Parts: sequence; structure tokens; C-alpha cells
Amino acid sequence: MRFNLTVILVGLFLFVQAQQPVRLTMQQVIDLAQSDAPDVLLAETRYSQAYWLFKSYRADLKPQLNLFGTLPNLTRAIESVVQPNGTEQFIQRANFSGNLGLTLQQAIPQTGGQVFAYTSLQRFDNLRTPNIDPYTQYLSNPISIQIQQPIFGYNDWKWRKLIEPLQLKEAEKSYSEDLEQIAYAAVQNYFDLLGSQLAVRAAEQEKAAADTLYLIGQGRFEVGKIAETELLQLELRVMNADAALNQAQLDIKTKTEVLRNFLGIQDAVDFDLVPPDAIPEFIINQDEALQYANANRSKIDEFERRLLQMESNVEEQTRAGGVNLNMNGRFGLTQNGPVIGDVYTELLDQEIFTLGITVPIADWGKRKSRVEIAKARQKLEQQNVAQERVNFERDIIIKVQQLTLLREGVKRAEKALEAANKRFDLTSKRYVIGKVDVTELNLANNDRENNRQSYVNAVQAFWTAYYEIRTLTLYDFIHSEPLLREVKEN
Repeated sequence: MRFNLTVILVGLFLFVQAQQPVRLTMQQVIDLAQSDAPDVLLAETRYSQAYWLFKSYRADLKPQLNLFGTLPNLTRAIESVVQPNGTEQFIQRANFSGNLGLTLQQAIPQTGGQVFAYTSLQRFDNLRTPNIDPYTQYLSNPISIQIQQPIFGYNDWKWRKLIEPLQLKEAEKSYSEDLEQIAYAAVQNYFDLLGSQLAVRAAEQEKAAADTLYLIGQGRFEVGKIAETELLQLELRVMNADAALNQAQLDIKTKTEVLRNFLGIQDAVDFDLVPPDAIPEFIINQDEALQYANANRSKIDEFERRLLQMESNVEEQTRAGGVNLNMNGRFGLTQNGPVIGDVYTELLDQEIFTLGITVPIADWGKRKSRVEIAKARQKLEQQNVAQERVNFERDIIIKVQQLTLLREGVKRAEKALEAANKRFDLTSKRYVIGKVDVTELNLANNDRENNRQSYVNAVQAFWTAYYEIRTLTLYDFIHSEPLLREVKEN
């Protein structure tokens, strides 16, 4: 496909340079749309956002290393200092301090706690003042380990571990769905322009036929073989053919501009679209279609994610107003002294342990209300998901059934068009030899045009319905392959 796309782009450039119409098949229009259309950039941007959100989550699970420090911290002021006898005296003070350290932080997803390891060194210099002699002190923490652990609290990590991968999976499938939506829109734009081009060709043929018959009618009128009213009908047909041709040419300009904009083509190029080949023979089993949809569509992951989010919300509200314990423990080594070498010898232990507790006594039903609200929202979401799942499957079944009917509709429209063309040809020949009047000829012509348009509409309806089923299942039933695209990581 990449080779074919390159050929298309090179050909497009050459045609633009030569100011010739670009000849494209339906598949080539789809390939161009899925590579260069502005909607592709939107799809890539949406996926990129989800991808980097997931990368951020994964980074949160890894150790976080930070350097911290204060360099310098200088103070020179007159401050109130409490004296040994309890009185206060304003004394001039001047000091210089600084600290530098490293901290390593690691989340514990299984418990919702955090563990820290850090090392630091502080220096304090008291500068000379009238009342105080200068001195220097160092304080070291070569290593300290600290753990913070909530007990009975809500563990956000537990739920993020379930939800975040689902969101990325959902985004990956949504990207493939976006590309299929682009293919579906490309088919619609392709047939809109193709219909206008076929209408122009039919209008040109009608114009030529109307002009020819009008000339014949003038000759027959001059020798008295037809009435003036019949000649006027022929003249009216010429004028109608002119109007139809002008309208069809205007439609081509409009539809060409729409297709150019959709494909992201800035140059003023025209297209010569190739009608699609005969409808391929393939069968779509609705059970298989449902199986592919359940395996490939992002909607299934969305359902699971939404239910998990509601379950998470219920647990959060249940734990929020209950008994909470917060444990904080730290163990490390420390030492101080006037010389930096002294603070790393004969180290002293440093232990801190605290256990905080919060017990609700009376909240007048506030916690219960929040829990019941969360449960009600969960129940509503469960009902919504269940109904959306039914609609999801029903839509696929209906589309599969419709495609079968549309295939039969194409066959009927093709046969009707063949009959209408044959009738018109025979009627035209009989009119030339005077066997039928102009009214019969006009009826045959109108019948031919109506059946031509019906056939074009039937083919368009079939292909748009097929590409809609591709979007709903992310499966190519013609080539028997899934349509999940691998997204390049930025």
C-alpha cells in the first residue's frame, strides 16, 4: 500500500504540473485520504495525547530522583532573642547557611504508600557581630529511609493500574476507527463527485441526442410530417438538456472543491474518477461481525473503563469518611560538628515513628449520603453501558442485514438500467422512422435517466454501507483481515 501511495502522489504531482485531470480509483482516493487528509492529523494528535498520558502514568511508577538545596541563605538583621532569665533583647545577628541533598522517591502501588531515601548536608555559619563570635557548624544525614503508608485509605494506584492501560488500548483502537471513518467519508466524497461526473457525461449525451433530434424534427416539420407542438417539445428538450448540462458542470466544480479540501490538496487540480469494479462476492456472517466488533472496537474497552471508574468512585467515597490511619516512619544516621570531616564519623541513629488516626464521631449522614450518591451513579452507569451494548450489537446486525439487501438492490438497478437503455435505443430508432411520437421518446429518455441515477445511487449505497460496517467492526471482509493499525510512537 505504501508503494501504491507513492505512485499516486508522484502521479498527482505530474498531473498538476501538466494541468491534466488526476485519474483516481475509489481505493486510491481512500489511500490518499488516510495518508494526507487533515483529519488524519487530528486522529494522530488525539492518539498522541493518550499515549503521553500513559507514558506519564508509567513514569510515576518509577523511582523519582531529585536534587534539592538552598545556596545561599544569608540573614543580617536585628532580631528579638529570648534571654536565659526569660526576658527578650534585640540583638544584631548575621548568619549564612546552605544545604544540599538528594532524594529518591518510589510509590508503592500495591499499598498506596510511598518510600523515600535521601541524603543531605547542611552548613551554618554565624558571622561576627558586636555580641557574638563567629563559628561554623555542619549537620549530615548520610542516609535516611522514610515510609508513608495510609491504612484503610483509598488506594488510587490500585485503580490506575487497571484503568490507565485500558485508556491507552482504547486510544489505539480509536485511532484505527478514525482512519476507517476517514475511509468512509472518502467513499462518500468519491461517489458525490463520481455521480456528478457521470451526470455530466449523461447530460452531454442527452444534449447531443436532443440537438440531433431537433434537427431531424425541423426537417420533418418543414415537409409537414409533424405538428408544430411536437417541434416545440423537441426544442424544449434541447433547452432542458442545456440547463441540465450547465447544472451538472456546476455540481462538478463544487464536488471537486469538496474532495480537494477533504484530501488536503492545495493545488487547483481536477479529478477523473474511475467507477468502481463490479461488486465483489463475499458474505458477512452477523455472528462473525459481532465477534470482530467485540475484539476490535474501542467501545468495548470504553464500557469496561467506565464501569471500573464507577467502582473506583464508590470505593473512594466509602473509605473517605471512615476510620483512617496514617503511618509515618523514618530511620537514618546523622551527626554534627564544626568540621565537615567530623559529621561522617561516629554517626548517631535517628528514628521517627508516628501513627495518626482520624475517627469520625458525628457527620449527620454526610458520609452515607456520599456513598449512596456514588452507588446510584454506578447503577446508572451500569444501566447505560448495558443499553449501549445492546444498541452497539443491534446496529451491527442491522447494517449487515442492510448490506445484503443493498447488494440485491444493485443487481436489480443494473438490470433495470440495461432495460431502460435498450428501450431508449429502440424508441429513438422508431422515432427517427416516424413510428412513435416525441412524447413516447421523452418518456423513454426520462426512464433511462431515472434508472441511471438509481443505479449510481444503489452502487453508492452499497459501498458506503460496506465501509460503515468496516468502521463498526474494524475488519476488512473482502480481504479477510483486521483493520487495527499500529501507531508509531513519537
